[in-house]
Amino acid sequence: MNNDKNWFELNPKKTISSLFLIFIFICILLIEMTLSITKNHTIENGQKRYIRLKELNINYQNTIIPDIEYMKTTDSLVRKPYIINVDNNGFIKPSKVHDEADKTIVFIGGSTTECLYVDEFKRFPYLVGKNLEEEFKLKINSFNSGVSGNNSLHSIDILINKIIPMQPDIIVLMHNINELSTLIHEGSYWNNNSNRSPLITLEEPKISYLLLKSIKDYLIPNFYTEIKKIIHRFKHSNKQIDEFYKSRNKININKEKILIDYKRNLEIFIHISKLSGIQPILMTQFNRFKEKPTSLLMKKMKTRIENKLNINYSDFIELYKKINHITIKVAQKNNIYYIDLDKLIPKESKYIYDSVHLNTFGSTYTSKIISASLIKMGLFNYRPLSQK
Repeated sequence: MNNDKNWFELNPKKTISSLFLIFIFICILLIEMTLSITKNHTIENGQKRYIRLKELNINYQNTIIPDIEYMKTTDSLVRKPYIINVDNNGFIKPSKVHDEADKTIVFIGGSTTECLYVDEFKRFPYLVGKNLEEEFKLKINSFNSGVSGNNSLHSIDILINKIIPMQPDIIVLMHNINELSTLIHEGSYWNNNSNRSPLITLEEPKISYLLLKSIKDYLIPNFYTEIKKIIHRFKHSNKQIDEFYKSRNKININKEKILIDYKRNLEIFIHISKLSGIQPILMTQFNRFKEKPTSLLMKKMKTRIENKLNINYSDFIELYKKINHITIKVAQKNNIYYIDLDKLIPKESKYIYDSVHLNTFGSTYTSKIISASLIKMGLFNYRPLSQK
């Protein structure tokens, strides 16, 4: 006899539950329809905007090898694996080596501070702290807050939202090339560039996206990374790979505005640091730019600058020099220390593998220059906490 019963009779509890859920769903739909009629409008949730904290992903770990195309833009970079580990506050490790330090230094800037293609324990922000520890027998934490593409506005944001709560003793800022690339292409720090804009608009992620992302992150992170590289290489044209492709043909360089905007950001950075009890130090940017490039690489760089920026190489060099000059003048005006790396680091491939990025040897050398400069400033001439 049981075979004559249908599914609903065989599963009374499931049937009742299903009918109840359907009833609830219909009620919700009716309520929604009633509300939309009585309110006479449709609710749009809109989009949320956020201030971009342009930092490396926290707890990020990877071993990266510069690809063949990138190697073509260098002449003293060794093609090998480089380890990149990021702590839970977005700083490149080694970072907080002491739970309680006598002195804390933060280095902030773009890729020239980040030193991505430098051996893990040879990046100058870390080495400076190590050098000073050996010199003064102090416990020193030295943080690397460099991020590729960052300009001075990003550094101001990071200072306010991340560095000030740490209450470091010293913050060392170095910018130049990213100021020019941003202001030449976009005309302003406040722009709509997908990688550099200070504001970002986020769409609410769909459930399907979150599910697929979880699968990717936990099951196939390495496979996904390699496939993404291959797809990116074959799918995108040169214009699409270029983060400034939308503005390449619309460049209208206002040299005076570039210098004024950069100077203003330096002033803001200095005053916020001082008001927060942090000693600001400015550094000019090391580079291989010369009036007449001699190496094959820099001759190629000259051609790239003129083709991509729609500016004469000599005019670009003039702007670059003025950015470094303003860095010194603003430091002097505000009675703070500065380190002239533009002058102190030789403009040779032995130290710099392209136009502005240090190789491992150059990073080690630069750490000694910065350490010696900080020692001369007399900022570490006191007894360590353990001896007080």
